[in-house]
Amino acid sequence: MHDLTLWLTPLALMPAVALLTYSTASRYGRLRERNLAPEPLDLRRMALFRTALLGLYTSVSLLALALLTNAWLFYAGQRHALIALLFTSAGVFTLFLATAQLTREALLADRSARGEPVE
Repeated sequence: MHDLTLWLTPLALMPAVALLTYSTASRYGRLRERNLAPEPLDLRRMALFRTALLGLYTSVSLLALALLTNAWLFYAGQRHALIALLFTSAGVFTLFLATAQLTREALLADRSARGEPVE
């Protein structure tokens, strides 16, 4: 029997990552529209957003590959799903890195809003 958790993990994470991607893209778009002549702080924030978006898009792609690999293994009658597990793990790791970038951007924006010097 094919392990059900190999299906559920990427399937449960995909909507969450998609929502986070949508939210991040919206925030990035608002930041770009607001700044016709961006300041160095805003350029740093935009770079963090771009990096986070790249990570989120990569994470969605890896989770989709995990689901496709799971389907192929299931219908091929294979019992070993190491490839699907690696895709899922890589997707979760990439999600973690993207979330770290978003956390850095949020801390930078918070310090700037409070008037603290930002190096």
